[in-house]
Amino acid sequence: MSNEINKDEVRRIAQLANIGLDEDETAKLQKEMESVLEYVGTLKEMNTDNTQPTSHTINLVNVSRKDAGILSGPRKNLQSIEQGKFLDQAPEKHKEFFKTHPIFVSKK
Repeated sequence: MSNEINKDEVRRIAQLANIGLDEDETAKLQKEMESVLEYVGTLKEMNTDNTQPTSHTINLVNVSRKDAGILSGPRKNLQSIEQGKFLDQAPEKHKEFFKTHPIFVSKK
């Protein structure tokens, strides 16, 4: 594989990325892209037959918890209040939901 990339290819990539380049920037980017391709070529030459595929170098485990509402602060020792008690105090409600004023309004 050739590591050479011409200025037209650099301009095309810049256009796809919506990046404006002058002639000096094009030349600089051309050399940088050739350097990246050269490095990738070096990696392709490495023997990876006994290498296991990885997605991360550190063995991480997802430690997320179940998404559950909990009381905190001064109320943490109180028993949870039933949803109906909250809804009874709502100025407006629709079925088992609080009714609020819209925040996104479509202008037609």
